[in-house]
Amino acid sequence: MFGGPVGEALRTFAHPYVELMASHGGVVLRRNGFVHDDDRLDDLAQAASTVARGLAEAAAPLHRPQPFTAELPPPGDGAPADIPWFPWPTSEWREAYAQVAAELSLTQEDPVELHRAFPKLPVPGIAQGVLRGTLPGAGVDGRLVFLSPGRRSSNDVRGAVLFPAPPSAPEFAPGGTLVPETEMYVEVADGIAAVWNRVVGERRLDAASTVERAVATARQVGLLT
Repeated sequence: MFGGPVGEALRTFAHPYVELMASHGGVVLRRNGFVHDDDRLDDLAQAASTVARGLAEAAAPLHRPQPFTAELPPPGDGAPADIPWFPWPTSEWREAYAQVAAELSLTQEDPVELHRAFPKLPVPGIAQGVLRGTLPGAGVDGRLVFLSPGRRSSNDVRGAVLFPAPPSAPEFAPGGTLVPETEMYVEVADGIAAVWNRVVGERRLDAASTVERAVATARQVGLLT
């Protein structure tokens, strides 16, 4: 990983302290000292972008791209051997996902396989619960996903809804466009429409509400009729 773009970007720093953190889909590049000059701030941002791209390239061998309509395998018993650091959900959370799947007539899928199949999902966090099937109120097949944001919110999850984007889908800002009326972000990446909660749920799923607001959001921005 450090033999490519990541190492090259880090070697451009002459500061005594440089820190790189990559966790739960986020990258933080920190250096000591204040930045008052716009050009130096641009250099820092460019280095962070280079590091993010380099990390994505290093992870590419772990990917197994699939069409969105593919049925992913059911959840396994724990993190796979090639990704032993994957934060596998606790038994309590697994029971909660199984209950939601039964209530909404959805099928559980392996969260690791979700990231392998769709490596460019814009929703922040690491998937913990993945439920596939016909989305209530939407009339389309999609996925209800719960993701852990990590760090201080490692025991909480953010709900998201994924479904195929229409061919004429509008463009959205990288990182998602916030729809204030529903408090949800929306973005399209690799033909997949993603709608996710702005606020992380504190130890609760709110599955039905997440799907309802996601459908309303998608219709408001022209992704669903």
